[in-house]
Amino acid sequence: MNQEILLSIVQSWKIQEKPEYRGFRCGNCQRPLYKAWHHWCKEGGYLTSVHLCSNCESLFNLSKIEIIKLNIFPNKKDFSLEIPKQIKEKLKQIIKGWNMQSKPIYKTFACDSCSRNIHKAYHFWFKKNETLIETHFCKKCGDRLQLNSLK
Repeated sequence: MNQEILLSIVQSWKIQEKPEYRGFRCGNCQRPLYKAWHHWCKEGGYLTSVHLCSNCESLFNLSKIEIIKLNIFPNKKDFSLEIPKQIKEKLKQIIKGWNMQSKPIYKTFACDSCSRNIHKAYHFWFKKNETLIETHFCKKCGDRLQLNSLK
């Protein structure tokens, strides 16, 4: 049941193929956040953390959350961004290190590469097989990988 709700939230997002450098928001109500509840959505062709504010988390736990539909989910076939080999290798390393079996946790946001606490990040979606995966990189790590030059 929880994965279905998380999937509905993810499907309401406007997912950008090109990396976006921006702050973090609640996955449902879109309120700006510096700290959030982190859940893993691993269903429906997505692999991403879903960040919820305390209010949406409470409603989620009571199964009373109303999904705020923002956009229609993207056609994954449209994700054809050419990713250089060095970035692909870094993404493989990152995914191997994720503990997706962990229970939801309330914490600040961290770079997926260097683990530094961050308030803004490159939000980078990529397609692996038929799954869209989201990663987050601090400015320094994102610039080192030249994420802002991907087209």
